[in-house]
Amino acid sequence: MHCTQNFLAYWCSHVYGGRKQALALLHNSEHCQLIKQMRGHRGVATDNQNVITSLTIAYSCSVDGSFKMPDQGGAAYVLKHDYILVQYGLKYYSALSPFHMEASALLMGMRAAAASGIDSCTFLTDSEQLVRVLNNKQTPVNENLLVRTEITGIYSILSQHSCYKCIHIQREGNKLAHDIANLARTKMFRDHVGFTYPLFLNV
Repeated sequence: MHCTQNFLAYWCSHVYGGRKQALALLHNSEHCQLIKQMRGHRGVATDNQNVITSLTIAYSCSVDGSFKMPDQGGAAYVLKHDYILVQYGLKYYSALSPFHMEASALLMGMRAAAASGIDSCTFLTDSEQLVRVLNNKQTPVNENLLVRTEITGIYSILSQHSCYKCIHIQREGNKLAHDIANLARTKMFRDHVGFTYPLFLNV
């Protein structure tokens, strides 16, 4: 695990410029994008039921993966309760493909939610391919064994948590997870977990 202080210093100086206003703007902007998308969502969920179209999500978890040839990858999740940060996590991977990182990020988020005792959670990803695979209850045969293992792990958690759902959102509503995943890849954070927004700001 990398030094928290180094992570926070990089975050403040390179991602948000050390300004509280920038973090607030990002949070509000992302929140607004999610509102627009979920109000217009037609309902794509892992159990093939329509997802909620109001703003009554108790727990949500944004997930994203980052990939660069030949094998650099990063995965991240941002777990929130009523849009208030509960926990975030990021990890560097020796990656096989963009889909590998998207699946890894979702599995990371699901494991974090399950470990926290959360019984109902909506997972938000900008990977249409991943949502399509889960909707069809497929295990991609053309993917590497490691990727198929990640998908199997996702199905295992879903089978134990009937109120876990995964829906597709546009990238504009997934910016925080996207930025953290890129940070994990470029700075090779091997495994890092944080719990409150002030951690991003107080170096």
